[in-house]
Amino acid sequence: MTDLLYTAQVIIIVRGIVDGGIGQHADDIDRVEIVKGFQTWYFGELIYAVLSCFTKTSVVLYLHRLYIGEPSKRVIVNKPILRISLIICLVCVWATSIVFFITSIFQCSPVDYYWGQFNDPVSSGKCSKSIVPIAGIVLSVVLALSDWTLALVVPIMSLWKSWLPWQTKAAIHALTSLGVLAGAAMIVRIPYIKMLDLTEDFLYETVDVAKWTVIEATLGIVAGCLPTIWPLLRAMRSRRASPSRDQVDDEVLSHEIPVDGGTKQDTIQNNRDTIHLHREFFISEYFISSSENHVRYDPNDSLRRNQWDP
Repeated sequence: MTDLLYTAQVIIIVRGIVDGGIGQHADDIDRVEIVKGFQTWYFGELIYAVLSCFTKTSVVLYLHRLYIGEPSKRVIVNKPILRISLIICLVCVWATSIVFFITSIFQCSPVDYYWGQFNDPVSSGKCSKSIVPIAGIVLSVVLALSDWTLALVVPIMSLWKSWLPWQTKAAIHALTSLGVLAGAAMIVRIPYIKMLDLTEDFLYETVDVAKWTVIEATLGIVAGCLPTIWPLLRAMRSRRASPSRDQVDDEVLSHEIPVDGGTKQDTIQNNRDTIHLHREFFISEYFISSSENHVRYDPNDSLRRNQWDP
């Protein structure tokens, strides 16, 4: 759904640039182009509000499954706090996006006066010039804070005291770091939002807002889809991999990451939990704190062992 909305937004923007005179001064385009340009902006704002909700929702659901769901089990700590943080993040994003969506719809009365005022100068109607910029700034701040929370705060809280080795923690942070750039794009976008006031040269003055809006949406989608690249890279590497190894058994797992004060079965279960969490991140190769065994996850979804000299 997010990809479809993003594609629709790009199509609308391209139409506005080609036929609507977006990026050009009002004196250089005719009335028909101005009307198409304002129609592009109107529907683009509506799609952006929905797109923001779906993008953040997909990221939150993925992080919830990863850090709180079945694959994490006892590997991840602070689960109640993480769950509350994700819920608060999602509620804030949806609340501000809905407000921005409704505000964008009814910023003019009647609705079609937003673009109809340029087609028929004597038509009756009115528009609020400042309500959309204010709602846009609030939405940008909330989206930026949510991006930084999901990309920095949640991973740090989840992995600070986890059983995962540092290589995996670094890989996880690398996968989520793109969300920091998406939040930064939202902050860069804020100074340009004031240009959303309905001025005489609106289509020219709002080019930077449109540009950073597309950049922010792109970074958000890429950040949410980045973990899915690992299966492709793993499949490509498996073609050049060495012959298959013996399957790892419980005896090998029992020597890894011992649980203080726990039984041998607790240790085995903890290591299986760690392996499952690695699978969720699509990380194909990792070490588990022992200098005697190199544990590898292969494309055939089986655990194998390769002995190596310390």
